[in-house]
Formats: sequence, C-alpha cells, structure tokens
Amino acid sequence: MEAILEAVISTVVAGVLKKVLDHVFESQQQPSAQYRFPWLWWIIGLTVAGGIGGAFSAALGVQGLNTPGGLDNWAAFGACLGIAQWLVLQKEARLSAFWPVASALGWSVFAFFEAAKAPGPVGWIFAGLAVGLLQWPILSKRRRKAYWWIPVNAVAWFFGGSIGIAAGVGMKGAGLSDASVWVLGWSLVGLFGSLITGFALFRMPLKQTASPPAGPSPSPGGQPA
Repeated sequence: MEAILEAVISTVVAGVLKKVLDHVFESQQQPSAQYRFPWLWWIIGLTVAGGIGGAFSAALGVQGLNTPGGLDNWAAFGACLGIAQWLVLQKEARLSAFWPVASALGWSVFAFFEAAKAPGPVGWIFAGLAVGLLQWPILSKRRRKAYWWIPVNAVAWFFGGSIGIAAGVGMKGAGLSDASVWVLGWSLVGLFGSLITGFALFRMPLKQTASPPAGPSPSPGGQPA
C-alpha cells in the first residue's frame, strides 16, 4: 500500500512539475530546426543503465562487498546512470568527465538515509538533490536555466524510485524470480527518471557557442585586403 501511495503522489508531483517547467521555459524554446533532443537514446540509455546498475549492485552484495547503507551499491548504480547520460549528451555538448563521478557521489547520499532507516522517499529525494547539485555547475556551462536541474532530479528520482518499487512489488506477487524483479525494477527507475530529466533538458536552451573569428576580407579584385 505504501508503494502504491508513493507512486500516486509522484505521478501528481510530476504533472505539476511539467506545468511549472512549461511556464518557466516557454519563452526559451529553441526552434526544432536548430535543435532536437536525443529522446530515444536518452530513454534507452537510462533504462538500460538502470538495469545494469541494479544488476551490478546486486553482484556486489552476492560477493559480500556490501558497505553500511549499501554505499557501494548506490555508487555503482549512480555511476551507470551518469555514464549513460554523459555518452548521450556528448554529441550536443561535450560535458566534463566529472559528470558520471558526480552522479556516483550524489547517489551515494542514499546510503546514509538507508543506514539511518529513514523512509524510502526521503532517500530518493535527497539523492536526487545531491546529484542535481553536483552536476549543475557542469550543466550550467552548456545550458541556460541549468539551476532547474537540482529540483528536477529530486522529483525525477522520487518518481522513478516510487514507480520502480511499486512495480517490483507487483512483479514479485506475480511470481517472477528475484533476479528478474531486481533488474526490471531498476530498469523502470531509469526509464521513468529519464522521462522527467529528459523533459527538463529538452526545455533548457543550449548556450550559443562563440562564432569563429572572421578571416581577412576579400578586396574587390578577389584578393585578401
């Protein structure tokens, strides 16, 4: 019941956030002829990264490498998401290689809330805030309104985490194996998180790069002046 309630609340919050972002960025939209956000690769990348990150963190547990609060598990999951984001965004704006590191560090924050046995939503929200805060300076060099990346990540991963948990409970009840539930559940976290973070990036205009210096002006005879 708690997982279902979280999913309902996160859906409402996501809808409100969409309207807020629409209003904030409506005057900043770029013409589609100049810019097309890589939606397909962004969604596929984060969905696959979520599943890989979940599987990798589970493997760490099987090997007995668990740390208090699952610090290594959350760091591994965050690193996978960060690498996927970095690879997808490289084509449009070359981001610093610190981007995946920032994701891993941000997601590690979840371990402290897990160790303290805080309610699940608290961990998702603060991990998202940490990720957004660490990645914001990098993103701000490439996009305007980049400060929205901080609250957007909090909402995105609260939403994605709530849906992933609720779906996992349903899949477990349907008789799926623990391994399948684990990988599919984390894939859904990546999928639903990608929808909100992708929407935010889509509405954040790229900063215009400086034009290259002009060459010498040709003289009327066709020779450089």
